[in-house]
Order: sequence, then C-alpha cells, then structure tokens
Amino acid sequence: MSLRPARTTVPYAMREIRGATQAGWDDLLEGSPGGGHVLQSYEWGEFKKRLGWRPVRLVLERDGEVAGVGQFLAYDTGPFVPGALWYCTKGPWLPWDDEEAI
Repeated sequence: MSLRPARTTVPYAMREIRGATQAGWDDLLEGSPGGGHVLQSYEWGEFKKRLGWRPVRLVLERDGEVAGVGQFLAYDTGPFVPGALWYCTKGPWLPWDDEEAI
C-alpha cells in the first residue's frame, strides 16, 4: 500500500469579513474574478437584512491575496424547521478554473 504524503501547506484560506464597510466590501467584490454582481453588493446585503436575512461576507485568500469573495444570506427558518436557509445569489465570485479554490 502506498500513502500519499501529507500536505504541509494550505493553499487557500477562508475568512469572514465582519464589520465590513460599504466601500471595503464593494472594493473586494469589484476586484474579485469577474468583478462581482449587484446582488453580491454591500447594499443588497443591507437591504436583505431589513427583511430578516443575515449577510455573511466571506473572502477566499491564497498567499495573503484575495482569490474570491461571496456574500451569503442566511435566514432563520423558525421553530418548526430548525436551522437556517443559506443562499449566495449570483455568487460566489471565485476563480472557477481552479479546482482547489472551488
């Protein structure tokens, strides 16, 4: 039996952007692969927040550089169906040709 060597480095890391500003998030979005979409914008997340959704803004990084971004919207499904519904409209914005990023 042949074992593959353990990976010593993690090529990608994901982190949540908490307390993002409008300019900060939208700059990350515009600089992402493909340039983003209005339904991934800070303004859209804040609009959905007023309707009971929670925007969760994530950044995918490689070697300290932004490789992709995604704004996920989470909605509490209530007591009858415990948990949350999550979706990422028109996103995430990733380097889709890189299997490890996906």
